[in-house]
Amino acid sequence: MPKHYRIEIIASLVLLFLGFLLPVLLQNLLGGLLIISLGILHGANDIRILSQPNKETNVLQLVLFYLAVVLGGAMAFFFFPTIALLTFILLSAYHFGEQHWEFRLPNTLSSAPFYFVYGSLIFSLIFYFHIETVTEVVQTITFYKLPFILFERLVLGSAILFIGMALFSAVGRKHLLFEFLLLLLMCLVIANSSLIMAFAFYFVIWHSFPSLKSQFGFLYANTNRMQQFRSYVKESFFYWVAALLGLLATYLWVDFSAHYFLPLFFTFLAAITFPHVLVMHWMFRHKKRDGIS
Repeated sequence: MPKHYRIEIIASLVLLFLGFLLPVLLQNLLGGLLIISLGILHGANDIRILSQPNKETNVLQLVLFYLAVVLGGAMAFFFFPTIALLTFILLSAYHFGEQHWEFRLPNTLSSAPFYFVYGSLIFSLIFYFHIETVTEVVQTITFYKLPFILFERLVLGSAILFIGMALFSAVGRKHLLFEFLLLLLMCLVIANSSLIMAFAFYFVIWHSFPSLKSQFGFLYANTNRMQQFRSYVKESFFYWVAALLGLLATYLWVDFSAHYFLPLFFTFLAAITFPHVLVMHWMFRHKKRDGIS
């Protein structure tokens, strides 16, 4: 087992235990806390990452461009909800797979399908174990009611593709047993959690936390982990506080039981995900080019 996965596995076991104990409302609250704290934090330094190689970069232009992409993503959900939702899922699937496998696979075109298939498997597992809720969310956003059999085929198809591609890859074969056991653990947590908690589980524990470690190495390569953490929090403090204030506003004014909450929640996540996916892909390419671990 990779050493850097020990914290994630312990956290997964804790969330599995909490899934049996907490009611849905408390699971949603905990999942929301995880997403808006560590989840949002892992994307709070995107501008810093983009400006890292060139200290003379116009930060204001980067901020305006970044905000324009976020706003464009939000507007896309208003004018083209089906296309926007599909784009969000496809980009996020690739992004999840890239974060999970990038340190083990070379930076080649052949790695991209593997990233996408793994991320698609994660999404399909979340969808499958929460079919009714996901169907309602998709119908609220796009006005289409998806058949349940579609989710079953997504799970089966992505699982077969992942196993097949792993068997045909030397790196994939090496890690296949560990990844299979890891997926079993993920299934247990996802199946015994609410939709928000299930998404938060993977998004925060298995994506955001490893992403933070990757960003630390890129931004502060010559300092220890504690110094890296302090520098990261200091530089992203403004964005983090804004996220926490947003959480407070959500708690005070949004009705968690209302039918519009989940569509609004995932629309917000999608809008801030669009530019972040591009930034992280750019970062991974530069890390491998420059030999940064």
